[in-house]
Amino acid sequence: MPELPEVTIFKQYIDATSLHQEIQAVYVKNDFVLKDVTVALFKKAIEGHEFTSVSRHGKFLFVALNKMTDVLVLHFGMTGFLKYYLHDKEEPDHARIIFQFSNNYHLAYVSQRMLGEVRFEKDKSSFLEKRNYGPDAMDDSLNKKVFKDLLKDRKGTIKSVLMNQELVSGIGNEFSDEILFHSQIHPKTKVQDLAQKKVDEIYEQMRVVLQKAIDHNTNYDELKDSFLLAHREKNGKCPKCNSKLNTINVSGRTAYFCPVCQPIN
Repeated sequence: MPELPEVTIFKQYIDATSLHQEIQAVYVKNDFVLKDVTVALFKKAIEGHEFTSVSRHGKFLFVALNKMTDVLVLHFGMTGFLKYYLHDKEEPDHARIIFQFSNNYHLAYVSQRMLGEVRFEKDKSSFLEKRNYGPDAMDDSLNKKVFKDLLKDRKGTIKSVLMNQELVSGIGNEFSDEILFHSQIHPKTKVQDLAQKKVDEIYEQMRVVLQKAIDHNTNYDELKDSFLLAHREKNGKCPKCNSKLNTINVSGRTAYFCPVCQPIN
């Protein structure tokens, strides 16, 4: 699933390709991804307008358009991504919505499993408040003290807590594993059992790991000597000690970890 680093790259992609161009046409190839708006109203709201800016919070993008007060919200589900292209023959498989610009280029919202969503909202703040999302994992407002306060008195496993979007937005199954791997903490460790020094370590590694993934354009093969993500497969080996990785179920999700580097207490 696209998590904070991937969605950051999607934001940069829109910034680099799709801003300040008139949208001549919108093609909705499957309206299942549209939420709370008809195809006709969606097209009417966007055609003739331009994307003027885009921001991110957690796993969501918020796209502003000229002449509109509402923002376009994009969520990518398990398999979503964006593709900017010129010729029709370049249209990606599973394109669900296509924006055609005045320069004849297109921006496709692609979602194979259609678990994402595209909608209009009044503004970013009201959307986040309505869904009770916590601070973004990379936002300056989420300093170490705030992070420690969020985890204070929490129950459950640390992996589940890191994936809880009401506490911290942007971290999912894969990056919760990555952060815990770099923190040398077993994913089933109870939050209430963590020493404050370990909570500090989780916060610091969260920032380092997410930023490194962004810096490497989410190309995890470039990080195969240090990142768990490049080894999440059957019989995968730990990049630090070469031990075989283990998997367990945590809150219905498959967690990867190194039994040597991340022993259970």
